[in-house]
Amino acid sequence: MSELSTTEMLILRKSPYRESSLIAAGITPENGRLDLVVKGELAFSKKKFPVIDLFREIQVEFARSPQSTLHNLCQAEVIADCGEELAAAHDNFLLASELGELILKTAKPDLPCPETFDAALNVLGMLSRIAADEPQAPAKRARCAAMMKLVILSENGLLPEYLDPDPDANVEKHDLLDHILAAAQGLDDPPVNTGRFWTQMNQWADQLIAKAELCG
Repeated sequence: MSELSTTEMLILRKSPYRESSLIAAGITPENGRLDLVVKGELAFSKKKFPVIDLFREIQVEFARSPQSTLHNLCQAEVIADCGEELAAAHDNFLLASELGELILKTAKPDLPCPETFDAALNVLGMLSRIAADEPQAPAKRARCAAMMKLVILSENGLLPEYLDPDPDANVEKHDLLDHILAAAQGLDDPPVNTGRFWTQMNQWADQLIAKAELCG
C-alpha cells in the first residue's frame, strides 16, 4: 500500500492529464516541489466547487509513488485563494505566472523550502491587492518580484557574502537585505524605497539567478 502524506500546497500550475484527470504542480514547505495526479472527481468538492486551481493554497492528502515524483491526490481542501483577485488585473496575473514558473523550476522534490513557500503565499497576496490603475502599480510589482526572487536565492544559499568592499557598508546592505527577506515572508513591513530601487533589486536578482543557472 502506498504511503499517505498530508501537507499544505500552493498550486502554481495545472495541466490536463489523460482523458479526465489533470496534474497539479506546486510547492509545499516540507516536501518541496510536489506534482500530483488529480482524478476528475477529486478536482471538485462534494458541492462541485473546484478545489484545484491556480494560486490556491490547499491542504492535501496524497499517496506517494515509490518509483516516481508524480504522486496521486487522495483528498484536498481549500485553505486560501488569491487567484480570482490576480486574474482581475492582467499585469498582476502575468507576473504571478512568471514567479510561479520560476518557483517550480528552482524547487526540488523532497527538498524542504519553507521560506520560499511562506514568501510565495505572502508575495502573491500582496500582488493580488495591487490595483491595476494605481500610479504605483509598476513599482509595487517590481517590489513583489524582487522579494520573491531574493528569497529563492537566499534559501538556495546563492546570495553573495560581500555586497560592498567597505565593511561598514557591507553590514548595512546585509541588514537591508535581511529586512527585505523578512518582509517577503510576511515577518515585517517592506522597506520604504523608490520604484527605481526595486527595479534595480529585481534586475540584480535576475543576474544572480542567471549566473547560478537556477533555471537551467
